[in-house]
Amino acid sequence: MSDFLKAVNNKIRDMGHSYSWAYTPNMECAKYYSFGKMPNNEKLEQLNKKLKAFFRAYSTTNVEQSDFIGFIPKGFLEKYAKVYSQACEDIVKNNQKPSNYEFLKELDLLIAKISKQQLNVAEEYDLKVNINKQKCFRKSDPFIRYNLFGSVTGRLTTEKNSFPILTMSKDCRFLLSPTNDLFVELDYNACELRVLLALNDHEQPDMDLHDWNCEHVFENKLDRKQAKQKIFSWLYDTKINHLAEKYYDKNKVKEKFYKNGKITNYYDRQIDCDEQHSVNYIVQSTASDMFLRRVIEIDKLLKERKSKVAFMIHDSLILDFAKEDRDLMEQIEKVFSETELGTFKTNISIGKNFGNLRKIK
Repeated sequence: MSDFLKAVNNKIRDMGHSYSWAYTPNMECAKYYSFGKMPNNEKLEQLNKKLKAFFRAYSTTNVEQSDFIGFIPKGFLEKYAKVYSQACEDIVKNNQKPSNYEFLKELDLLIAKISKQQLNVAEEYDLKVNINKQKCFRKSDPFIRYNLFGSVTGRLTTEKNSFPILTMSKDCRFLLSPTNDLFVELDYNACELRVLLALNDHEQPDMDLHDWNCEHVFENKLDRKQAKQKIFSWLYDTKINHLAEKYYDKNKVKEKFYKNGKITNYYDRQIDCDEQHSVNYIVQSTASDMFLRRVIEIDKLLKERKSKVAFMIHDSLILDFAKEDRDLMEQIEKVFSETELGTFKTNISIGKNFGNLRKIK
């Protein structure tokens, strides 16, 4: 249905209107103004119901989508275009343009590109995966369709008809292989902790952060596993830990970024929330915005190269990598690790399938 609606919207954009819901060159994109929330518009709702009826009719035919849309009455499309454009115009006029508008546009274009890349999914389900683990694959197409506004903190979620890349079992990951030579995964060492450290104006340690915490936070009284468990238990709770707060001062961050029932994170993303969730929202939204900005820059770096951004899982970037692009690897790592919040230690793993990635130094 979403592809059908996009095709219809593409057709009506050429009817001389100035506003659009989806990104369109030379038009203000209303979706970014309202963060994905369409206003309650009774006329548009009625027209959308009729449009869904057209889609159901299309679903029962073997006619090409572009040809079928040509059969939709021109009068209906003109009426739909007028109401649709007015609804978008109202959003733009009644909301302030977000300061991260350009970022949202670039990310939207990137996830649209990813949605057109077919995944290389193994067909031999029965040989390696039991029936229960097969179900999630059989119900979805081999395309990843991210939702730009699926979470309050800006983390990407996936649409209902997407391949379940964010929720698939690790046991199933071996079913994904690259379309080029290998997968390259880049992810940050203790990303959210490093964000909190940076928001406290501390430099980033050039070593494993949990080892660093053992020495500097817990004064060598805990081993790495214990230190990791303790710091994360404290991070997402309201407990006080004076040792941790020497470097990770949650109150300092809250005072800086939370005011009047709203957080404004490092990248000016604003989120309404209560005080209890304020620190989590600040850290999680800042980490997400930082990561996705690095992904956008790497995608630009790969322009006109064979390698491509395959998908993202939270703060992990997976590239579908061609060996001929190995000259870019050092630059890719640099772009990923050198963030606006400091140089974040980056883990790199490679492999012939997503379930068998080997960490490299």
